[in-house]
Amino acid sequence: MNSWGNAVCRALLILAVAGCCLASVNSDTWVEVRSPNFRVISNGGVKKAREIAVHFEQIRTVYRSSLPFAAAHPSPLITILAAKDEKSLSQLLPDFWTKDRSHPAGLFVEGQDRYYILLRSDVPGPNPYVIVFHEYFHSLTVPYFPDMPLWLAEGLADFYANAEIDSKTVGLGIPSQGWLQLLREQPILPLDVLFRVDRSSPYYNEKSKTSIFYAESWALTHYLLLGDNRSHRKALADFLTHLERGEPIGQAESAAFGDLKELQSQFNDYIHRHTYNYLKIPAPPRVGGDDYPSRVLSPAEALARIGDSFVCRNRPQEARPFLEQALALDPKLPLVHEAMGMLYLSENEHEQARQSFARAIELDPDNFLTHFYYAIFSPWPALGAVSPELENQFRRSVELNPDFAPAYEALARVEANGNHNLPDALQLAQKAQQLRPGELHYVMTMARVLLQMGKTAQAAAVARQGQVFAHQPGERAEIDSFLELAQKVEAREKSKRERAPASKSDAAADEEEDSAEGDVIPFGATALKVTTWGRIKSVRCDGAGINLVLENPQLTTQLHSADYSKIKIDLPRELAGNTFQPCKQLEGKSAAIVYAVKGNVMYRGEILSIQIRNQPPAVAGNSPSDEHIRARATAPEAEANAEPVAVKATATGKITAVTCEEEELEMTLSTAATPLALHSPKYRNIEFYSLNWTAPDNFNPCTQLNGLTAKIQYSVVTGKAYAGEIITVEIEGQR
Repeated sequence: MNSWGNAVCRALLILAVAGCCLASVNSDTWVEVRSPNFRVISNGGVKKAREIAVHFEQIRTVYRSSLPFAAAHPSPLITILAAKDEKSLSQLLPDFWTKDRSHPAGLFVEGQDRYYILLRSDVPGPNPYVIVFHEYFHSLTVPYFPDMPLWLAEGLADFYANAEIDSKTVGLGIPSQGWLQLLREQPILPLDVLFRVDRSSPYYNEKSKTSIFYAESWALTHYLLLGDNRSHRKALADFLTHLERGEPIGQAESAAFGDLKELQSQFNDYIHRHTYNYLKIPAPPRVGGDDYPSRVLSPAEALARIGDSFVCRNRPQEARPFLEQALALDPKLPLVHEAMGMLYLSENEHEQARQSFARAIELDPDNFLTHFYYAIFSPWPALGAVSPELENQFRRSVELNPDFAPAYEALARVEANGNHNLPDALQLAQKAQQLRPGELHYVMTMARVLLQMGKTAQAAAVARQGQVFAHQPGERAEIDSFLELAQKVEAREKSKRERAPASKSDAAADEEEDSAEGDVIPFGATALKVTTWGRIKSVRCDGAGINLVLENPQLTTQLHSADYSKIKIDLPRELAGNTFQPCKQLEGKSAAIVYAVKGNVMYRGEILSIQIRNQPPAVAGNSPSDEHIRARATAPEAEANAEPVAVKATATGKITAVTCEEEELEMTLSTAATPLALHSPKYRNIEFYSLNWTAPDNFNPCTQLNGLTAKIQYSVVTGKAYAGEIITVEIEGQR
């Protein structure tokens, strides 16, 4: 069957499954029980819903009382969909009831500032929800300690997830028999390897290696907390203290644990023991329960909640039938319009999403999320302009939920636009960062506001503090770019102070220079230009605006342009022409995309250029098969009016020499024919990319290009000591 036929069959299958689920939901009575921190929705009756609410409130109390840094921060309201049996849960999680997939007792998901737990309420045993509690623990800790070493973050989550609560006591750190068996049957990781596993490591990403990482992380955490009569707790605390001071991990290890070989030997003995201790603490008081209010949900509400849970799990096709039927049953239900707005966002239909949020606000003006998302996807003012509507929407969101960090950060950007109200912007950015201290985006917003206020040193210091939260190369590059700008601003200000104009003419010259350079640093002016590559998974157009999703093995990137006619599109010769339509023809193409990082809630950056990477078979005697022709999405002007174009050429070979003097770069490319000298007056303007090579962190072409094989596009020059000026460098392989 062709791919089109497969797609149709998949769509029909999804609709068939959804139809089955809809029938089941409509035949059940769903109730809601509200506790202080959870909303439990169940088709198993009020009594069971109350039991679940009490149990989760107790778990929350245990976790927060054990974690002072988490207890100092608010936790969001979580919606629990408690299915009465396995059949009901399979209809909430149909993708887990397919061939060769495990059937979980529960699942924790979050998305677009909403949190859901989906579980079976009839599972026996003292703690059937270990997976749920593991992820719930992360939700309480990661936002406030994002730079915690990965092994310890996962080890603590498993340590606490195995908690068992009865009427009198809580058992913490109960041994995991499954992890112990695995550790005894497989070779374990050396501790110096375990300590250095990060989110890019195969031990965290490859299915065949993750189990040993999780098992060993749990066991080492258990040993350091409870082993040898809890004698290692101080060492663990010292380790974290050294890391908080910014010390390298190797130095922190040595200072806290001493000889790793000795710790390794003790740990090896520990995992082969026959008995293990665990903590017993008094159970938290059973709060509420019978006092928690309850009500029966209307069929429309039940459908809307279930549909919204699918949206939260990024499964819009399964969500749509639930939400459409809910909308048909009750067009004035605010929840369904909010959920439809989130659905449209997941499909990059921003204008339709905004309309749905507007309708939700009209029906329920007291929902902080709809005010926030309506404003985020409304037109933002030009530099220096004021938007009372945006400001009012964000301030209303903050009023309704004083602990909602994204609204403070967005409001800070509104107030900082064109230096509108910088003191207020700084306070708002600081509040957002206090609420979510591990959010790099908020750290950088605060740094940019400080830079606009002329507090350059403070801005740089804040940006450096954000380096511990930067896990992706693009994030680290964004910080480096900002620090470079801050350094230039400081140098300019220092130069002005040293000149100290002594006459009116000098002052006038300074004023003219300031005007040319710009005293106002536009908010977001530090946007980093980044090149990424992959396959364009989806494309959505809304008028002149375009949103696309680019996928590669490392990450999925959502990108945007307010006007796709301004995007420079580089096409293979067979696609070039006046008829190319980006909205219809980009999807499915392999491409290298240059974008300016914006840090928006829903997309990573603004698209600057797209180079389609389709490569037809080479034909002897023809021009190179990967030759590209520069085109735009709009019809080109008449060739008679075209400006002269510089001659471009492409050469492939091994880079055998690279020299830099400040930002000027010269290199030698050894091709099959002859060595080729190439040049760039400013190497930061070169576009570097690759489809099969991952650049190291903080990639520096002056020191890291030499020895690589590359395809280089350059503008041909004459009368120089080099053959051309470098435009792009496509790295094709390792040394």
